[in-house]
Amino acid sequence: MVHYPEIVLKFYFLSFISIIIISFIVLFPSFNLAFEDEDWRGVVLPKTDYADIRTSTYTSPVWFMDTLYTFLGPDFLSYYILSFIFRNLLAFTILVFIYTLTKDRLASFLGGLFFSVSFAGLQNTYEVMNMISYISMFVLTIFLITFFKIQEKFSYIYLLPMGIALLLATSIASFRVFPVYAWAFIVDSTRLLLHFEKNKVKPFLIRQTIVLVIFILLYKIGIFAWYSLGAVEGKISEVSRFASDATSFLVSWVSLEFKIITNYLAGLGNIIFPSVIDRSGTISQIFGIALIVSFVIISIYIVKKKSKDFHLLSSFILWTLLFFTLYFLIYTYNGHTESPPLPSTMRYLMPPFIGFVITMAVLVSLTKKTRFKKIIVSSMILLILIHSITTYFFLNELSNQRNGPFMTKIWRQIPQVVPESSLSKEKMNVFYFETDGTARAIYTVNDGFIPHTLAVYKIDTKPSTFDTKELIAFNSLLAPPIITYGELVSYVEKSLSEKEEPDIWGRIFALKVEGEKVLDIKDDVKQRVEASLNQ
Repeated sequence: MVHYPEIVLKFYFLSFISIIIISFIVLFPSFNLAFEDEDWRGVVLPKTDYADIRTSTYTSPVWFMDTLYTFLGPDFLSYYILSFIFRNLLAFTILVFIYTLTKDRLASFLGGLFFSVSFAGLQNTYEVMNMISYISMFVLTIFLITFFKIQEKFSYIYLLPMGIALLLATSIASFRVFPVYAWAFIVDSTRLLLHFEKNKVKPFLIRQTIVLVIFILLYKIGIFAWYSLGAVEGKISEVSRFASDATSFLVSWVSLEFKIITNYLAGLGNIIFPSVIDRSGTISQIFGIALIVSFVIISIYIVKKKSKDFHLLSSFILWTLLFFTLYFLIYTYNGHTESPPLPSTMRYLMPPFIGFVITMAVLVSLTKKTRFKKIIVSSMILLILIHSITTYFFLNELSNQRNGPFMTKIWRQIPQVVPESSLSKEKMNVFYFETDGTARAIYTVNDGFIPHTLAVYKIDTKPSTFDTKELIAFNSLLAPPIITYGELVSYVEKSLSEKEEPDIWGRIFALKVEGEKVLDIKDDVKQRVEASLNQ
């Protein structure tokens, strides 16, 4: 006879293998991606003195990527494989959490699978600078497991891991986690009031004291001092000023056009329905309204019936709404009031999406009538298919532009055409690029040019005199800040007129990316520029 723990372990193992295989098929195009500009800033620039771009304050993503770069270097594939591993580790942890709550294997598997293929928050995958969010959410899920364990049966055994998990999750990615403090208080206090017993007051106070102490501790040391809030700087004395600024903002926010309301509903709905499919935002708005209405109806139901099951369901609809609303307020507070905010891929949509996934899974587990259960399961499977297909095609299209293998081939050739010994360490080095017009060629010579150059040429500016601010890329096919051919002509003309250097072309390098080759077109470009100057 098979023991219950063995059945659970077998379920976990088969589920994890299945999720890995399916998500590998869906996310495979991500393994062909090259870094995006933010990735370059996080990987390379923390090691340099390039102050124009380098972040001036400590942030966890920069520290994390800086550490990875020490071991992995600029190898794109290694980072995307690691991101895939973190994503699936979080998916599996969500599955374990749902099973801990519901003991429903179908609901748990669907929840874990849904997250692994999700389109919402995909930026955390295709911009690896943000993959640290997966680690933060993984630790936060451990907090959730212990938080609900203690709610069911208070035990001091769970207090320490609960506190440590919350502390670590917030320290790793504070902006992703901060709404959980309000959520924990609302959920915990609501349950206490609905099912009030004197012997539950003390455990409630202990739990909330731990959460509050962690929040105050992290606040005091500046973890919540986001530049985007423009008010808090890690000092409790700043709270009143922040409250004043926030109030002023909310007053002005209310007076804005009705569009900001539709943007809120569309952004909320984008958690559920991919924004790249719903260009008009109508479907997303419907989903956004449905979430809000569902929360109101279920909240009324649990007040009347005092149902613990529906309180659980309500808790995670609240999670979705609360996380998204707080992100949205900060987003609009920074002036994003015109364009539709927080599209599906935006990294900030991953935390509220986790709440939605858990909500759907809990709903599957609570539905007892076969007909209704089939409808809900079918709806969840349909959404999983929509997200899977959207995720795959989005990443595949993106990889055609941000093509990692192609970029690697091109940048391996650049030091051969322009050896490091030919670079000036005293004056400006001008790299002028032309391309064959393909999206991948333009992206390869444009995005992250300076940090990529530092990596390829292994330039460390701290102990040397090499000034990376003088390393400039010119490209006739791209918009500013990449300088056009005409501006190159003006630069040469100005340099010659000031008689700074007799042979200005000694430090101008003209290259063309054609197919998978890098060609030296310096002589041709020099002739064209000189002809332009002689006209």
